[in-house]
Amino acid sequence: MEAAMDLMRRMPPSLSQQALDSLLALLPAHSSQLLSRSDQPLQVAWDEEFDKDYLLCDYNRDGDSYRSPWSSKYKPELEDGVQPSAELRKLEQEANEVFSIYRDQYYEGGISSVYVWEPEDGKGFAACVLIKKDGSDAGDGRRGLLQEGSWDAIHVIEARIQFSLGLYLLFLFCVTFLINRSCTLYSRYTTLS
Repeated sequence: MEAAMDLMRRMPPSLSQQALDSLLALLPAHSSQLLSRSDQPLQVAWDEEFDKDYLLCDYNRDGDSYRSPWSSKYKPELEDGVQPSAELRKLEQEANEVFSIYRDQYYEGGISSVYVWEPEDGKGFAACVLIKKDGSDAGDGRRGLLQEGSWDAIHVIEARIQFSLGLYLLFLFCVTFLINRSCTLYSRYTTLS
C-alpha cells in the first residue's frame, strides 16, 4: 500500500486518475484506502436546473452521487442523501454567491463551489471552498502564457465555539499543473494548516 501511495504522490496531476484506475484494478482489496488517501484533480459536473457548473469532492458526495451547491440535488438522483440544515443551506447559498464573485475577480474565471455541513458532534459548522481554474489555451481568463495548465484549490474550514471563544481551523490543499512550450511543471500536496 505504501508503494502505491508513493507512486500516486509522484504522478503528475494530469495522469493521476489513470494511475488510480490502474492501482484499483491491481489492488481491489485496497480500493477504499486508495480512494480515501489519493487526492485527485477536481472534477466538474453540470446542474441543469441552475445552468451552472459545480465541482465534485468528498464533501458533496453521498455514495456514488454528488450534491450540487446550486440546487442541493444529487446526481445521480439520491432520495435520502445528506442535506445541510435550513440555516446551513442558507449560509451555503450565500457563500456560493460570494465566492463566485471572488473567483471571477481574483482568478479571472474558473469554477467555484462551497459546501457547508454540521460536524458529527453538532457544534459549529464546517465548510469546503473549492476553486478550479483552467489555464490552458481553451480556458477562460487566458493570458496566452501557458500551453496547458490548471489550478485546483481546496479549502476546508471548521468553525466552533469552545470555552466561550470562536475557534477556526483552515486546511488548504492545492494541485497545480503547468505546461509551456519549453518545460512542464507540476506540484501536488501543497498543504497548509
